[in-house]
Amino acid sequence: MTIVLMVILAFMLLKNCIGSLHYGTTTSQDEIQHYYDKGYRDGNEQAAGPADHHDPVLDNPLLKKAYRQGFRNGWDATRHH
Repeated sequence: MTIVLMVILAFMLLKNCIGSLHYGTTTSQDEIQHYYDKGYRDGNEQAAGPADHHDPVLDNPLLKKAYRQGFRNGWDATRHH
């Protein structure tokens, strides 16, 4: 049973490393900036009043992270002023 768990864990780690390498080399800085800006705008709108908000469905973890960081910064910028 331990070997099976170790194989599954190793597979998951390998998959994560390969995915990170792939997305890190194929994602442009412009794409990351685009999703950050989109998240910032959505965060501002959400903080300003009730609005429907749905995170974009993204497989790319870099774009997901940029969007969420932009959203938090947009939210904070509106809430602190």
